[in-house]
Amino acid sequence: MKKSILFKILIPMIMMIAATTVKAQITTLAGLPGAAAAYCAGEAVKLAAASTGTTFVWKRYPGKDLLGTPVTLTETTANLSDVPTAPGYYTYVSIASNANCTSDVSTPVTIYALPTISAAITGPTTACVSDLASKTLTATASNLETADTEVFGYTYKWFKNGTAITGATGSTYTLSPTTDAAIGSQAFTVQVSYVLTSHGGSNCMQTSSAANVDVQANPTTPVVTIQP
Repeated sequence: MKKSILFKILIPMIMMIAATTVKAQITTLAGLPGAAAAYCAGEAVKLAAASTGTTFVWKRYPGKDLLGTPVTLTETTANLSDVPTAPGYYTYVSIASNANCTSDVSTPVTIYALPTISAAITGPTTACVSDLASKTLTATASNLETADTEVFGYTYKWFKNGTAITGATGSTYTLSPTTDAAIGSQAFTVQVSYVLTSHGGSNCMQTSSAANVDVQANPTTPVVTIQP
């Protein structure tokens, strides 16, 4: 086979494979290379600078290095508490000074601010008692900030009318003829969390809005009689 023909065959195949490459799910801090810690959205990054200086300048750089344009933070003590406004990598440095002298720039500390989780449920809004086992609710989880392109692993916990459903920890929940047969509206919610634990010890849990399923009784079986 001529090389030109071979290339014509292989190049589209290579492009197709590249286009369908799926990122591995991030479940541990190791999945965020370069980050010393991860923080939930709205969680404060707390850093302490040990120095003989009396006044401190804190700077926050976007990304994993000091190449971007930094934000000079308002904190002037040795203890910083800062809440990043968007998800992604951030790198912090500090400079100490006294009345007459200034220190060198500290060793950079890089963290990762996790995006907010978006949790939702799709599925049926009505179900007959006789076919509950065929009705499935599906939880969808994603990053609320679409600019963040990392792919995270999630855990799920289902609730009915505010009470946890025993054993319901998957991304789907199939209604049970045994426990979900009460006639009337049943409110299902799902708690979605990252598998990755944040520096603060949480998993950045979010609860979905309720998905209401109206469970209806089947009509009684007709009794047919011969009429005069």
